[in-house]
Amino acid sequence: LRLVLCENSHPRLLETYFEERFLHVLRMTLFTSLPGRVLTTPVRQFARLRDQFFRLFNHIPVLRNAITEMNVKPASKYTHGFFLSDVKKEYKKYAGLLLPQPSVTTTEGQYLPLDEVLGDGFALLKYCETAQESQELGILMNRAEWKQFSMRAICLHSAKRQPPALPEQQIAQSVFLAEGVWAQPLSLLLHNPHLCLLVRPDRYILGIFDIHNAREAAIAMNRLLQNGR
Repeated sequence: LRLVLCENSHPRLLETYFEERFLHVLRMTLFTSLPGRVLTTPVRQFARLRDQFFRLFNHIPVLRNAITEMNVKPASKYTHGFFLSDVKKEYKKYAGLLLPQPSVTTTEGQYLPLDEVLGDGFALLKYCETAQESQELGILMNRAEWKQFSMRAICLHSAKRQPPALPEQQIAQSVFLAEGVWAQPLSLLLHNPHLCLLVRPDRYILGIFDIHNAREAAIAMNRLLQNGR
């Protein structure tokens, strides 16, 4: 809404909300209504079968944990809508996923959720093992094709490694992730330092691209905003 009201995007962008949400809402409706019918059935014979099933179910730890921890809930994954499509095939599967929200440590020693570091607009994340890689991300964000988006750049560092010597004036903000919290697709960045992850304001992944193709990615994002989809 803000992008459209500030005339930074075509109003057609609003149409993608239904396109993205419909299937997930439908799945969640079925997911919640079907168990309700099973649990509140008035048919005694079916209720007895249901009770026997759940007694057996409760003795199988894998299945029991899947239910109690809600691991069977339909994943919030969007397949169509406001996402970058001009990316490599192996990275397309990450577009439309909700970004994981691990806790991170800032260079000032603050321990807080990644969500608080990203800000309330678009954000660009990249794993930076060296100070040079951090500078490269800062240089990228200073280019005209990226500066227009006013997005926040985040350098991800591994807490178990010696942090790089960062420049005094750096455009990208650095945060450190502890070992064991590099969930997909953040772990993809850890193993591929040349990749950049673009996040929407609602924390869904807009796309992943190679930093060497950053100009093309910026053009594609601008085209999405101008066309609204």
